Amino acid sequence: MSAPVTIALDLPSPPSVNRTRRAHGPGMARLHAWHQRADLLVMATRRLRGVKIVGPFEAHIIISNNSRLDIDNAVKAVIDYAVRIELVPDDRHLRRLVVERGDAAEGCRLILRELVR
Repeated sequence: MSAPVTIALDLPSPPSVNRTRRAHGPGMARLHAWHQRADLLVMATRRLRGVKIVGPFEAHIIISNNSRLDIDNAVKAVIDYAVRIELVPDDRHLRRLVVERGDAAEGCRLILRELVR
C-alpha cells in the first residue's frame, strides 16, 4: 500500500467570498485575477505534474498573519481552486477542514491530504 498523497501549495491571499459571490461583475473579475496569480505560482513550482487526490481528502488552509481577510471568507475560493486545477476530484469529497492564521509566504498556504479509505 502506498503512502497517502499530500499536496502543499503557496497561493496569493484569496479574495473574500463576500466580494466574489455574485455571478457577474467586479467580483468575478477579482476571482479571475486571483486565479491567474495563483496559476503563475503553481506553475512556477513545477512539482505538481501528475499529482492528485482521487478520493476523500482533508484541507488545511493557512492565511497569512499579515492579511486583513476574515479567514472564513477565504475557504470557498481556495477549495474551488484545488478542484479547478484538478488536485482533488470535487469538494464533496472534503471530509475535514482546518483554517487558521499563520506563516504563509505568498498570503495563503493550502495543504491537501488524501484520506486512507
